[in-house]
Amino acid sequence: MLFFLIKVVVSALIIGLVTEIARVTPQYGELIAALPLVSL
Repeated sequence: MLFFLIKVVVSALIIGLVTEIARVTPQYGELIAALPLVSL
């Protein structure tokens, strides 16, 4: 259960970070979103 909660929080942080980066520079947002970071 703890692993699931950690994974949800990390996923939410990554999504928020990509969204903020994509506002400034869309190319970097696309690059980060394409990386398989959530598949831990």
